[in-house]
Amino acid sequence: MANEGMKTIVMYSPDLDLCMSLTLYFQDKYVVVTTTDGNTLAGLVESYHPSLVIADALPTSWILKLFDGWKEKYPDIRIMLFRVWRYDDRKREAAIHKSIDYILYKPIDIDFVAHIVDGLFGVHVESGPGPEAGQANVGSGWKRESKEQNT
Repeated sequence: MANEGMKTIVMYSPDLDLCMSLTLYFQDKYVVVTTTDGNTLAGLVESYHPSLVIADALPTSWILKLFDGWKEKYPDIRIMLFRVWRYDDRKREAAIHKSIDYILYKPIDIDFVAHIVDGLFGVHVESGPGPEAGQANVGSGWKRESKEQNT
């Protein structure tokens, strides 16, 4: 099987163009399964046991419960969230950050997303988006610190 040994990404976005763009971008390195139907996201994660879930979704209580459950059931799963804004409520923000490994704020720069995904998977990238590259989305995200960095 050609996909054997490749990491799997499950992506949900109501934006079909974003799903297709990321699928085309990642298809040579990862198995990418996408949906534009939020109700099928949980079933896809259960079926594919992905290494990464990318969700372009409002951080509702329902989706945060899904994320918490996946982190408990699959401790190695990574979760990336695309969102538009932050809440002023620190308690709500803390709940959002609890199970999410990386948050990117819209508009999304696909090159930057690819750089972050490769980094989450430990893929060496010769060069990538950075402040010197003038990428609009650089620095407009939040990343969970690793346990090594917290000690």
